[in-house]
Amino acid sequence: MELEGLKRTMKVVEDMGVKTKLTTLWKKRGCEKVAKWTQSISNHLYFCAATSEGDGDLVEQKWLSVLNHITNKHEGHGEKFPSCTHGPIERDWIKEGSKAHKELQLLLGKKRLVTDIRKLSPVDQTSGLEAHHKIVCQFAPKFVSFSYAVMKQRINLAALHTCSNAGRAQAITRDGQLRYSLSYPKYKGGKHIVKPVMEECSYDYIDDLNTELIRLRKTYNSHRKAQDAAHKLYISPPPLSSGASHVLKSDAILAHRSRFSGQ
Repeated sequence: MELEGLKRTMKVVEDMGVKTKLTTLWKKRGCEKVAKWTQSISNHLYFCAATSEGDGDLVEQKWLSVLNHITNKHEGHGEKFPSCTHGPIERDWIKEGSKAHKELQLLLGKKRLVTDIRKLSPVDQTSGLEAHHKIVCQFAPKFVSFSYAVMKQRINLAALHTCSNAGRAQAITRDGQLRYSLSYPKYKGGKHIVKPVMEECSYDYIDDLNTELIRLRKTYNSHRKAQDAAHKLYISPPPLSSGASHVLKSDAILAHRSRFSGQ
């Protein structure tokens, strides 16, 4: 979960445009040292969200503390976060007041960015939901049209598959070591990430479906009975357009005004 949370927060960095702007920044003259801090600043965002228990003020102070940290200043960040929690470290520090430092202050201290960072969730991640949506697309591809009843059943199957495999453990090698794989996502700009390899998916729910199928076959022992029962269970809702107020096409054309024709 922690690794998944880190990946999700790195995606948040991408969505906010922080990492892209950092990459652009270190290409400027006088800002070359920012390149060595880009990944650390991205990781710092995850640290801020994961260790602040949803306290927006604390998240903000931890986030802005990076502007002191990069200049080798590790105290005096704020009332709730007075000093860094790391031990002695050696880095290629950025000089306070330099062009790189001033540019980072403008970028990382932007009011809109700080406001969004204050709202980062410390525990809730969307990776599980995104994984489920990917499974839904496998059972019900978007490029294929399904009836309401068929679509509902396919979504139910996707939910069964997700729930049956939600607690998969990490796979191990023959030597008893945890398995990992390397991935090169686009947002890393050619760099790699280490991903845990999970155990094979389970399809035990199919046995339960077959048992239920046999029970239904005995209960509805004719095609007519089965069809009548299915119609009662899967009544297609009316289309969304049916709730709209309809007007005559001629009246709509007369009421239409175009910005370009001047009518």
